[in-house]
Amino acid sequence: MEVFTSGQELKAARALAGVTQAQIARESGIHQNTMQYWEKRKNTSGMHPRLRLAVSRSFARRGVYFIGQDRIGVYLGPRYER
Repeated sequence: MEVFTSGQELKAARALAGVTQAQIARESGIHQNTMQYWEKRKNTSGMHPRLRLAVSRSFARRGVYFIGQDRIGVYLGPRYER
């Protein structure tokens, strides 16, 4: 599963999924302020790997994925059911 590299990608993924910061934060097991903090960052490389994976999975359950591989962007795909 590819992960995000910027706060802009997080915002784009939320817009595509049609969810709020609070919803993604709750599903990821973090506080909304934490989600807000990372969305404001140009670079999210300092985020803990487990947190990054939890947020990515929350979006994947909605069928929203990050392009990754040194490219920035999000896309719709099949929903991740794990």
